[in-house]
Amino acid sequence: MQLIWNIIGYLMFSGVLVIFFQTFFIGIMHLLMPKDIVNSYFKEPYFNTFELALFTGWPYAFFRTLMFVRLIVQPNSGKKRKLPDVSQEVPRWYRLLSFILIWVIIINS
Repeated sequence: MQLIWNIIGYLMFSGVLVIFFQTFFIGIMHLLMPKDIVNSYFKEPYFNTFELALFTGWPYAFFRTLMFVRLIVQPNSGKKRKLPDVSQEVPRWYRLLSFILIWVIIINS
């Protein structure tokens, strides 16, 4: 029984560590997001006025970053907003970090 509780404890502790790592990684991705992508596509034809106001300030700007990361990893996800394929406009290293972030989120789910 002690072994089971140890395993559960280690799994919960590692889950919390992964959540902290994931949050830190999203913050780094937010700081490294290419400004020309945000300036080109985070505007009126693609987002409505409420979304522009909401996703500008703390803490929802991180959701904007996650939306663009998803658009980089999965370009078809922008069809509803009529966003073009921005994965070719970001540097290759940012595309690689975007794939890593999506995998961390999927594994942590």
